[in-house]
Amino acid sequence: MTDSSDTSSDKSDDEWELAELVVCEAIMVYKNRFNKRPYRTDPLSGKQYVNNVFEGHEDRSLDVFRMRSNVLFDLCDALRERKLLHNTRYVSVEEQVSIFLYIVGKNDSNRTVADRFQHSGETISRHFRN
Repeated sequence: MTDSSDTSSDKSDDEWELAELVVCEAIMVYKNRFNKRPYRTDPLSGKQYVNNVFEGHEDRSLDVFRMRSNVLFDLCDALRERKLLHNTRYVSVEEQVSIFLYIVGKNDSNRTVADRFQHSGETISRHFRN
């Protein structure tokens, strides 16, 4: 008779342990879902990075984008005038052209460029294909 009470006690303990594991897992899912940490945390956004390059030494734009800043601005104006590119909610024409030139000039991966410009890989791909 004690064997059956020990067995039911063991089953009860196992059920409690399983319930605790389920509750702990539910808490972890909740924390991960509602307490998200930002993935892109570079202090310079893509726009700030581009502005920083343009406002720096005149040769920096040539090193980073393989084009002098005055030529890049003229290109952006021409693309805007011909309605080939336009500012989007989050990405200016200057940043779109800079992203394109950065990828072509450095042969960097989408992931690297997304990290540099602080945009998602999807955003980088969309503007690169434009």
